[in-house]
Amino acid sequence: MKVRTVTFFYRFKNLFIDDGFLDFLSKAKMAESEFAKAGFAPQTVRVTTNISDFIKSEKDVKSALMLEDVCEDFGITFVNYGEFSSNSELLKSVLAKTRNVSASTKVLCSDEEMIRRAAYAVKEISSLGMNKNFNHCVSMNIAPHTPYYPASYATARGFSVGLENGDILQKSFASAKNLSSAGDALLGTLNKVYKRIEDVSKRASVKSKIDYLGTDTSFAPGLKKSESVMGAFEMLKEKTGADYLAIAGLITDAAKNVKVKRVGYCGLMLPVCEDLILAKLSDRNVMNIERILLLSSVCGCGLDTIPLSGSIKTERVFTILLDTATLSRKLSKPLSVRLLPMKGLKAKKKTNFCSQYLVDCKTME
Repeated sequence: MKVRTVTFFYRFKNLFIDDGFLDFLSKAKMAESEFAKAGFAPQTVRVTTNISDFIKSEKDVKSALMLEDVCEDFGITFVNYGEFSSNSELLKSVLAKTRNVSASTKVLCSDEEMIRRAAYAVKEISSLGMNKNFNHCVSMNIAPHTPYYPASYATARGFSVGLENGDILQKSFASAKNLSSAGDALLGTLNKVYKRIEDVSKRASVKSKIDYLGTDTSFAPGLKKSESVMGAFEMLKEKTGADYLAIAGLITDAAKNVKVKRVGYCGLMLPVCEDLILAKLSDRNVMNIERILLLSSVCGCGLDTIPLSGSIKTERVFTILLDTATLSRKLSKPLSVRLLPMKGLKAKKKTNFCSQYLVDCKTME
């Protein structure tokens, strides 16, 4: 298990960066050092803001660019501008003019026109190339302060913790004889390991004087086979005869019952291009968009890093978003959708990301 991110949240009062933000970044670095000292050095440190609230024009986009530069001066290269909604037409410009900024388009699940605008934004961003859609998602019923990008947004100052923990699933399921014993082993392991993370988080909070908002207990894979979340599914499937939906329910139950302060999704992440085994199952069409969406009915995270052909129609993107929004609305679930239309890539052709954060697979439709 690794600490994938410690994400810090800051709310601006306007577009201008003040001394308070610089002080906040200094304190964030203090908190980071506490994690490193305890042997949990985070893979990334991130800053999520509400700067999107003040971006209403191209002039505002230019004014907001300084935020990324200031964070980089403090060694923080992952920055989130927050939620866009009525101003989503400016997202393409924001992502075109920044290096590693993330943001989300917030939609109301019952607002068809808002969902249609979000589909248009996805397609517009894809025209930039450079995997820019990796930095954007459409969010539905997401609570504040998840540490995971791109759906992260801030309503208060503080920090939260996100983990990379597919290996915990595989180790917990290695000796399981049935679903019940697998669930018990998993929850026991989580309570033990996450308590250590929370203890460090509380010490970091005291040292930095930044509130600890909680840990997102979601399961997120690493890129190695031994870190694959879907690898754990396949292991338990073979041992017990259970299928994907039952296993997803078991894993999500554990994530929601860990005895720590929880924040964010607290579910199961199935990012196709971030999980080696899931990518292979997608190539074989064992996993497709509809099946992953079915799993979202119990795991509560949505569709993530779904590779699509560059020629996919806006109407198809709208359909995918509308289906997800319907599920989110009917089940009151936090769901997000991160689609990756690949400029110049045809249907069923393999991606070529050339990225340390993604694995390649065939486009899905």
